[in-house]
Amino acid sequence: MFTGNRLCVLAVVGSLVAIGCSDERVVSPNDGGISPPLLAKGAVVQSVTGSGHFTVGGALRTFAFTARRHADGSVSGEYQGVRHDLGVAWHGNITCFTIIGTQAWLGGIAESSGGVVIPGTEASWRVVDNGEGQNAPPDQITLQGVNLPPGAAAAYCAATPAGGVLASVEDGNIQVRP
Repeated sequence: MFTGNRLCVLAVVGSLVAIGCSDERVVSPNDGGISPPLLAKGAVVQSVTGSGHFTVGGALRTFAFTARRHADGSVSGEYQGVRHDLGVAWHGNITCFTIIGTQAWLGGIAESSGGVVIPGTEASWRVVDNGEGQNAPPDQITLQGVNLPPGAAAAYCAATPAGGVLASVEDGNIQVRP
């Protein structure tokens, strides 16, 4: 869904999170139709994407994220979270992720927040892609560890800890592409 030259937009409208993609490309007559960021970073070689919601302690939470590892080893992407019980949302940039099988450990730095998450602090969480279709069990996600100190996200991605309670994703999907 988020590979190649697709343009993807992450937006929060009210308390809903939406991700939209189009096949529009930034085209220059000199680059043969490949957008400048793709020329600089190279092709996407791994990705983890997801959106949906889950309930913890009776409170609805909404999430969306996209993480890409480029051929040059760099990582890019964004994440969004919404706590409906508190009426707050936050947004950040992905700085690391590790894939093992159908699981991924992700981390990033908060860029903006409606009050719970402090901009400039780090976040980390784990996801599990349990397959596709109506017969597959729901994908899973842990709560984000937020307001973490510098270096915590990278340490989490490197350590790939098994801890954290996994919640079932409701009305959503997670895709881990090693």
